[in-house]
Amino acid sequence: MLDKFKSSQPLFVSEINNIITNNKVVHAYLIETNGFNETNDLIKSFVKELFKIYTKDDSELLNISNLIDNGGLTDYIEIKPDGAQIKKEQILDLKEKFKMTSFDNRCRIYVIYDCDKLNSYAANSLLKFLEEPEGNIIAILVSDNISNVLETIKSRCQIYRLNNNNVLIYDIEMAKKMIDILENKGLEAITYFNALYGKEYPTRLDFINYFNDLLLIYESALRKKYDLNNNIDSDIIDLIINNNTKENIISKIDILFTTINNLNYNLSVVMMLDKFVIEFNGGL
Repeated sequence: MLDKFKSSQPLFVSEINNIITNNKVVHAYLIETNGFNETNDLIKSFVKELFKIYTKDDSELLNISNLIDNGGLTDYIEIKPDGAQIKKEQILDLKEKFKMTSFDNRCRIYVIYDCDKLNSYAANSLLKFLEEPEGNIIAILVSDNISNVLETIKSRCQIYRLNNNNVLIYDIEMAKKMIDILENKGLEAITYFNALYGKEYPTRLDFINYFNDLLLIYESALRKKYDLNNNIDSDIIDLIINNNTKENIISKIDILFTTINNLNYNLSVVMMLDKFVIEFNGGL
């Protein structure tokens, strides 16, 4: 199921396999699709992996998979915008349908596509559902750009970001310099960054673009580490690969993603960069 996306989404597949293998499934996920063109298929494959936990054998799983594909599984609901918005009535209908106990004590899963289009009434209704999750109900929220999703919703979800195969680098030379410092200077990177930027300190938007570049490059390095086609051909990829295990790269990608999210807030960029360097180097 989900393994067919190993080549296009290695990080996502690896992390989902990890949470399922180690029984660390949570009640709410938010997935940023980032323009990935096979999103619907990937989400359904994720859903099937979650149901797999509650199935007895391959025959039952095959039946559940067919019901999901045909829209006939009562324990699975998809919500999409009704016109330009997702409305309160759609969330209330979801709650009503999930009041009943799941058949055969399975989990119940709902997917909300384009969750950034929840109107204010629908968002408030969903928040109450997320704040007080009932047993075995799992939410999967999907958005192409989670910066448009309410912070109160994001804070209640485990966030994943899909890779977009159409890689656009904002400033490859700056990215190379930053990675060289991060990989070779350790905690001293804080001092070296100040020297790198010079007197004209970059704006918050510049930093968001720089860190997006780093994220794309580290994701590309992970793909190469898995012997998959990577989208960036650069010696900086080899530096990352030689300095890190797969697990290290995955951890650094998580830290980069968190840093990008933090850059969208009114936090001190200088303090945030110090925190980033410390976390990137495994803490003090």
